[in-house]
Amino acid sequence: MENDQLKQLIILSQNGDKKSYHKLLESIQEMASQTVKRKVFKPQDRDDVIQNCLLAIHKSLHTYDPSRPATSWVKSIIHYKIIDYIRSYVRLAQRELHLDQTQDVTIGEEETNYKQMEGLEILNQLPESLRKPLILTKVDGLSTKEASQKMGIKENALRTRISRGLSQLKKLNESMD
Repeated sequence: MENDQLKQLIILSQNGDKKSYHKLLESIQEMASQTVKRKVFKPQDRDDVIQNCLLAIHKSLHTYDPSRPATSWVKSIIHYKIIDYIRSYVRLAQRELHLDQTQDVTIGEEETNYKQMEGLEILNQLPESLRKPLILTKVDGLSTKEASQKMGIKENALRTRISRGLSQLKKLNESMD
């Protein structure tokens, strides 16, 4: 859907037009489905993520500023909901992880998180060069700039590694199903 059409639907929805609101949700659902399909590697979680996107847009509809591009606004919300999903997925996996009795747990907090993440089977299948950028950005919540500085690589290289890591995670997860 074009930016102008989306913007018009949002404005009409903000003014209480129910038909426009229904069309808006349908359009956003299509946009979210396409993005979520590419980025959420567990097919059984995709519908929940899409619903979270729609709910977030519903709740923040009143905050949309018509002077801003509508497509960017919607895509940003979708992007952040996918990040929320990835963080919650990793936190759940961390809770399920049982530390070995022999593992040294006196190391620093940041290293502990990293050591726990290394225990996750699916992440262990990724090479270190792809695993570490995912952990730094998606779990620890660092910006790509901070993570690239920490790893001593350029920001574009880090983004490439994140993209490749997510793609490999998706393939690994699909092969497990």
